[in-house]
Amino acid sequence: AAKVSITSRDSSLTGHEQVAKRFPNEAPDVLVCGHTHMEEIHHVGDLLYVNPGSPTLPHNKSLRLGTIGFLTITNGGAQARLCQLTPTGFEPLGQKKPRSSCGRIW
Repeated sequence: AAKVSITSRDSSLTGHEQVAKRFPNEAPDVLVCGHTHMEEIHHVGDLLYVNPGSPTLPHNKSLRLGTIGFLTITNGGAQARLCQLTPTGFEPLGQKKPRSSCGRIW
């Protein structure tokens, strides 16, 4: 089964440093982070990093509809997708390149 961890993003650490600090014995397969309000998905080696953004105060707390994320786990694997909230529900985000929340490479 896929191991999933949910944590707040520590912007003083790179992704690999954060995983090593919080999970010294066994890293998760998926790391879901928040705090930055910036949506992103990255694959780094075997790690899937997901930040769903913010549904109410996205992109540095702008006053508009934000984003949500969906994590699907099947047969020990995991897939994530991001969606933009709309006045009538939500729709998948386009194929644009994900943003980096802190300018560091994972």
